[in-house]
Amino acid sequence: MKRSKQKLAAYVAMILMTGCICVVTDVQGAEPERNNVTHNVVVTATRSEQELSKVPASVAVVSGDEVRERHAVDMNEALRIVPGVDINTYGGGAGYTNSNVFRINGSNQVLYMVDGINMNAAGVNPPMSILRNMESIERIEVLRGAASALYGSGAVGGVVNVITAKPEEGVKTKARIMGGSYGLEQYALMNEGRQDNWYWRVGYEKDIIDDYKDAHHTSIPQHSNNHSASFMIGNEIDDNNEIRITYDTYRGDVMYSNYLGSLNTRRYGNEKNDSLRAVWNNKISDKWSHQLYGVNNHYETTYDGYTTDVKTRAIGDQVTFKAKEHTVVGGFDWRQDKVLSMNGVKLTNTSYYVQDEWRFAPKWTVTPGIRIDHHSAFGTHTSPHISLGYDVNDRTNIYVSYNEYFLAPTPYQLFDGYNGNRNLDPETGREWDLGVHHKFGRTWNANLNFFTRRTKDKIGWVMTDPINFVGQYQNFDTERAHGFSADVRKQLTRHLSARLGYTYTHVADTPTRRANVDGYIPKHAINAGLDYNDAKWDAHLDIRGNIDRPGRADGAFPRSTYWITDISANYRVNDSVTVFGRVNNVFNTFYAEQSNTRYGNPGEWWTGQGRNFRVGMEVSF
Repeated sequence: MKRSKQKLAAYVAMILMTGCICVVTDVQGAEPERNNVTHNVVVTATRSEQELSKVPASVAVVSGDEVRERHAVDMNEALRIVPGVDINTYGGGAGYTNSNVFRINGSNQVLYMVDGINMNAAGVNPPMSILRNMESIERIEVLRGAASALYGSGAVGGVVNVITAKPEEGVKTKARIMGGSYGLEQYALMNEGRQDNWYWRVGYEKDIIDDYKDAHHTSIPQHSNNHSASFMIGNEIDDNNEIRITYDTYRGDVMYSNYLGSLNTRRYGNEKNDSLRAVWNNKISDKWSHQLYGVNNHYETTYDGYTTDVKTRAIGDQVTFKAKEHTVVGGFDWRQDKVLSMNGVKLTNTSYYVQDEWRFAPKWTVTPGIRIDHHSAFGTHTSPHISLGYDVNDRTNIYVSYNEYFLAPTPYQLFDGYNGNRNLDPETGREWDLGVHHKFGRTWNANLNFFTRRTKDKIGWVMTDPINFVGQYQNFDTERAHGFSADVRKQLTRHLSARLGYTYTHVADTPTRRANVDGYIPKHAINAGLDYNDAKWDAHLDIRGNIDRPGRADGAFPRSTYWITDISANYRVNDSVTVFGRVNNVFNTFYAEQSNTRYGNPGEWWTGQGRNFRVGMEVSF
């Protein structure tokens, strides 16, 4: 077995080295491509199509090809290349699904969407495991900043919108097998196609992973065995009507361990996710269109004996009106979360929203909007929004925006028998954003964004009896946060591009935690990379640095500053066969994204994986 792993490691190294040689050769021999200009169009920031360089918000786009070429095993891994996104996972990825934290702009209140439909469940961190089929992704749009006027409670830090692709004409089947360090196995099969007005996609994937080693060669016990399946069918009834029905399911069983120093503690869990979605797109006329959707989701996990069980039903309709100077969107969302693990309590929210994108002068655009939410437990709340954009010239756009939001307490915060508090008030707040989009030339562009956020009645767990470790969720004082981010992309040659992103985040201390959430949020973060693509090869170098996250006390984390480097490559043998490899944590950095030092002692870390590799093959037919 050891010799087999050594052969696989040598094989992937050969693949990656050959890709790097191709990159160097291209840099020396090719001129920058000056005629290849791509105008990315996004929909998440305004709920309507808009050019990325003109949108009045900070938006990052990850293409489906970027996800697939890196062979990310889950959505968290796929999003690590996005500046401003901070992900804190427990160790090797098995277990702790409800405790892993996903943040944008320093807030863990992030809305997870698939094709514009809210996938969140009441009181649950964004359930990224609902969609595991990376083959179906056209692009992922990441909106950094509050967006409650359009999307409601939960969109405080931002929005992740996974947009799935429509199959092309004909029928295609793809099979993938992947293996690697720590007993990693992945088997996947997908079939998709289009005939006449019908199109479809069906897929299945199985993932297995075992114990891993951190960079100090400590063996961390874990095991995960999960499988997922997806089915989508759509029909373009005529030029004006289209329907699509999608079903995704996920099942997983895990064994996982405690922090360093308590690795003999074994915990067990399982996860069940099901999502059924239906969408009808209707073009009423050249100016009017609408989209009606319905959702029935079930999220159930049992970890270490604690069960979370939430059933969600939702329905909504959005109407869009496009005129010469106006794009108006409006609609309603009705949503009900039934929390079976909290004695079947039901939380219902009905909301109405409207927004007008008005180009009132040749270079000026103003976008006012408002959302009215009526929550079954907390009454009516209004969330206004307004943004102002100015086109300085063909290359530069500046914007300023103002958003208000409210965030209802979770069922756990309200009704838990030990920590719950039924007298909690919703969190409310506001955010200002100021940004610039700029094209330095035909081959490179940059974005700059500043934000400041103020939240009132922030909810946090307050210890009331330190001796017996007893506490309760309470509304405490105001939380303030601010920061800025900058990113630039440059097409260096016809085949080689570079990217660099920097993020500064400051979240002020509160009565329950120190600044930057006890150091879990780095003050500075850097994302950088090189991407090479040609007809036969693609290779990717991804670097991320977390700088200055000292934590609550000395020893809160192994390092307050650390860098992680990943490399990946694909070689297309022919039109049907692709072989690929990936090496994570190339320099074997010792680090941890989660720590127990808030309540425990220094050194109680969930350390990340040391250097590890993956290799595999895809066959299309």
